[in-house]
Amino acid sequence: MKYFKTNKNIICINILAFSFCLYFINATEYRISSLLMNFVYAISISIIAASIFYIFNIYLAEQKRKNIIKHNFEEQYFSFKKESIYIFLSSLGESSNEEIWEKLCNLTEFKKYFKEKSNN
Repeated sequence: MKYFKTNKNIICINILAFSFCLYFINATEYRISSLLMNFVYAISISIIAASIFYIFNIYLAEQKRKNIIKHNFEEQYFSFKKESIYIFLSSLGESSNEEIWEKLCNLTEFKKYFKEKSNN
C-alpha cells in the first residue's frame, strides 16, 4: 500500500508501541510492573489509537478526494480532446461523425489522419 511506503516512521513507532503493549501484558502476568511501565503503556495505547484514527478519518478520506479529483480531470481532458477534434474536423469541412471522433482520440490515428489530409 501507498500508506506504508510514505509513512515509514509512523509505522515504526506503531510497531514499537504494539511490541511494548505485548511486553507489558506479559510482564503483568509475572507482576513486574511499575509506574513508569504503566505510563509508557498508556502512551503506547494512545499512539495505536491515534494511528487508527488517522488512517480511517484522514488518510482514507484524502485518498478518496484525490481519486475524485483525478477522475474529474480525466473526464475534462477527454471532453477537451473531443471538442478539439470537432474543431479540427469542422475547419477541414469534414462531417462530425462519432466514429471519427473515437478513432481520432488515439494520438497515432490523429497524426496519421491529419498528415494524410495535409498531403492532399
